[in-house]
Amino acid sequence: QTENLTFSTNVSEKILKKIEIKSNFKFDLKQEIIQGIIGGPDKAFILREEELEHFNKDEKKFIKMIHTNSGRFLTPDTDKYILYLRKENIEYIDHYPNIKNKLIKFKHRLLDRREVKNNKIKWFHLWWPRNELFFISGPKLVWAKRTEGKRFTYTEKPIYGTANMFFIKSERVSLKYLTALLNSELFYFYMDERLKHTGDLLQIDKNQFSKIPLYVPDKIQGFEKLVDDIIVAKKNNEDIRMLENQLDQLVYKLYDLDEDEIKIIEDSISI
Repeated sequence: QTENLTFSTNVSEKILKKIEIKSNFKFDLKQEIIQGIIGGPDKAFILREEELEHFNKDEKKFIKMIHTNSGRFLTPDTDKYILYLRKENIEYIDHYPNIKNKLIKFKHRLLDRREVKNNKIKWFHLWWPRNELFFISGPKLVWAKRTEGKRFTYTEKPIYGTANMFFIKSERVSLKYLTALLNSELFYFYMDERLKHTGDLLQIDKNQFSKIPLYVPDKIQGFEKLVDDIIVAKKNNEDIRMLENQLDQLVYKLYDLDEDEIKIIEDSISI
């Protein structure tokens, strides 16, 4: 039994090294990846869908749908919203009485934040609103820090998220291609073996993400089309297993894995 376990571990390690040696791309952790919004506390700024009717037209321009988790290729809409209030977009809360009424019961806690005490933000501002350019329209890759794995989303629509979410924007690489890579069986195998866990969940923060050995080949068109097809199929509630299998086979080929290595990966994931 011990010999079998050792053999299995050695073979897995060989596959992991094979993935790592192909790595040729790194994101700039300061410029291209951000964590989601921190309200301080979040619940002061979070709204339920039924509360939206209490705000007027001018106030609704600050209200954005908020996500706490990501989906596989596609993240569905939620019924939660956030008052996206930052010093760049709101200076006087008295101009927006319904927003003020929502926040006022949290005022004592909001006033106690370091940045408010240092006059960097006002009491009604989000503590860390982040750079809104990462949330608005345009290609982006999104995932949740605490995840079962294979829950990376590609979208070009606006999407705002809490601190459990991470966002990538970059013009140096196809984010659609990388979404394919990160949602593959091969990369789930890698993350499960190499990255941090909390219980049954992976913990993929910015630093953990930076450890994933990304490989960008010269030609990626096949991957991008598959991601497009999977997203359309998911929107239509169609079975995507065949498309996912095609994607997995492309990734195995990309990393030069043989049939025995593929079987090891798929057997380990099915356990």
